[in-house]
Amino acid sequence: MSDISGSQYLLRELINSPKRYVFEEEIGCGMIKWLSPLTKEDYYEYELGKPSADGICRALGLPESSSAFWDFWPRQGKNPMWDAIGLSNNGKTIILVEAKSYTGEMSSSLRSTDEGNRELISTAMGDVFSYYNGQDFNIWTEKYYQLANRLTFLHKLNSIEAQTGKRVRLVLLNFTNNPANLTSSTEWDNHYCEVFKEIIGSTVTPQDVMLINHPMPESSRKTFLQRMPKWFLPVIIAVIAVAIIIVAIVAGIGVGGVSQEEKLALQAVKVIQSGLPDPSYIVLDNPVPVLNFNKSPLESPVIHTGIRAIVLVDLDFIVVFHRTGTIDSYSRFFGSEYESALFDYYYEILDRYWSDTFGELVEPKKIEKFI
Repeated sequence: MSDISGSQYLLRELINSPKRYVFEEEIGCGMIKWLSPLTKEDYYEYELGKPSADGICRALGLPESSSAFWDFWPRQGKNPMWDAIGLSNNGKTIILVEAKSYTGEMSSSLRSTDEGNRELISTAMGDVFSYYNGQDFNIWTEKYYQLANRLTFLHKLNSIEAQTGKRVRLVLLNFTNNPANLTSSTEWDNHYCEVFKEIIGSTVTPQDVMLINHPMPESSRKTFLQRMPKWFLPVIIAVIAVAIIIVAIVAGIGVGGVSQEEKLALQAVKVIQSGLPDPSYIVLDNPVPVLNFNKSPLESPVIHTGIRAIVLVDLDFIVVFHRTGTIDSYSRFFGSEYESALFDYYYEILDRYWSDTFGELVEPKKIEKFI
């Protein structure tokens, strides 16, 4: 996708980075196993009810495409393509995400030219329109068709909750700081009040629908740098490097069960927190061996057992503490191509440590545990 600020790109960045944990906290269903869009699947997005999504439906506990359940929607043509699909760790809640980066993305209309398909769609949507006590059905088909068909699928899927044991929630994710189309949380809230009033006759958010206004993922790195003064990141990196050197000189052997490496990691984080806006960090203590990374700059497969801790800062800067006592730092933007490749390598270690290795997400261990 060429538009770095587009909602599709931003959501891919969010779901496939540690920043997703913040998003999951906002959803409020605990940790979520995301089934799409995944980096390893080239960010494929699924149409529930189509044969290509049968694997996803099995994972979610929903009827497969051959089931008569899906007959409420045309078999030929397109089903809603969900921007993201997830399942809560307790297996009881399905999360369907529709993302937007500006209010203009909301406008859409029913475009099918097949009369049979149009009639079936209108019948399905009409049932849900009546359920919501809608005021003008033309609004559903000619102005906010995409949102209306999402509400239709939400309602239909929840109608079989007794059979599936799953409750479906629709998350309307709105990015608030897209530089190309800045839309504040207040503007999003006001916009949806108007939209809901038009489509269901009430400004109240429908049941099982959640509005989340979320800042752009910091891992949209080009945009992040455009917002920062040119001198900002080099100065912060220099401060971190100096702080690490100073701590390495003055710090003795760890006391009270705290190793020198852990003290250095804590100091690095404290320096980072004092200098970066809205800093975030992640530390892995004793990461398990990791094998055969696609992005590894090393020519041969390696088992990475020598890491003591990895600190990730704003998704743009990594500090690696080795068991040998060596401390390395890598930036996405400065240094050689090899160093940039190492940044990607350690970033992938962080991500895969939580997902691929365990098959499900694992709570990150934070540096405060060393205090």
